[in-house]
Amino acid sequence: EVGAGDQRTALAVRAAAQVALDNPAAVADLLYRLREVGAGDQRTALAVRAAAHVALDDPGGVPNLLGALREAGAQEQAEVLMERLPGAGMFQLFCE
Repeated sequence: EVGAGDQRTALAVRAAAQVALDNPAAVADLLYRLREVGAGDQRTALAVRAAAHVALDDPGGVPNLLGALREAGAQEQAEVLMERLPGAGMFQLFCE
């Protein structure tokens, strides 16, 4: 809104590369926000990181993240995340 495109991009790059992956719901929210600001490359980078490394100890947040990945068009990353679910004791979510 204030025309700070360069700063917005720099912040998006840092967020995608450095955000903690211990809260899947927060990662999902960040994916949505990156979409809102048109940060497609950063959204993709975060999707890749999240799929491989997000903590799977939040049974409520993981489905949110799966939905955010799908809405972001990151089907490959959603599949990577889904493949991790049985090993984390989330077999029911995997089946769904």
